[in-house]
Amino acid sequence: MKSAAPGLVAVSIGEHRRLAGEKRATHQRDGDAPRGRDQPIPACIVAPTVDLPAQPPHDMPMPRYHVPRATVRVETRVSNSRFISTIERTDTVAAAQAFIKSQRAEMPDANHHVYAFRIGFGNSVSEGMSDDGEPSGTSGPPTLAVLRGSDIGDVAIVTTRYFGGTKLGTGGLVAAYTAAAQAAFKALQTEEKVERIRCNLTVPYNLLERVKLILAEQETDMVDEHFEADVTLTFTIPVERYEGLNATIRDLSAGRIAVNKN
Repeated sequence: MKSAAPGLVAVSIGEHRRLAGEKRATHQRDGDAPRGRDQPIPACIVAPTVDLPAQPPHDMPMPRYHVPRATVRVETRVSNSRFISTIERTDTVAAAQAFIKSQRAEMPDANHHVYAFRIGFGNSVSEGMSDDGEPSGTSGPPTLAVLRGSDIGDVAIVTTRYFGGTKLGTGGLVAAYTAAAQAAFKALQTEEKVERIRCNLTVPYNLLERVKLILAEQETDMVDEHFEADVTLTFTIPVERYEGLNATIRDLSAGRIAVNKN
């Protein structure tokens, strides 16, 4: 395991949950008093990409893009203030809001829970962020800027701050929240998200092996094989590969076989 850089502490989520359960001294902060467990999340900014449709046309597939593989948490410290950044995959705005609430519930005595999220990718994106009581523009916007630069979709980050007694000032807060988000994204592992559709086709036995080879080349995942007079194959395939597969199968079978969407 790599040694943490000065000011950077990578710990398990379980350890943070243990610490959150311990009695802590009252923390002062740069702004307002700590938020209670039952207070609502402050109104977030949700902004679809400007000058682009809120949803892509029905026949336009969503692009492949990277999403978080697993939840990650990284802690940084600046002038005795603790910045605990947690990143999680969230496929919807509702999931992002639920994740934000869970972080506030886990660490209710923290001074701030600054967040940003980005749902979707490409032509269909919803974004949200909040300073959560920090001076306006010092925490939410820089966190969202790091998120945008990560080139990752369906993701939310919450940076929880415990005030350490020293005010950081506007520039210091921007730098601290930027560094906290960058450290968390650096530790994050991702995987590719591919929109898939379920399909089937019925093929005679003399073409079965050739069709299976074609399906393998098209990144299909086999769901079922049903053997009768002919063989019915059920599988999933990346949505952008459907038209090409259908054309290839029709060419192979002289138009007698089509790939049907379930």
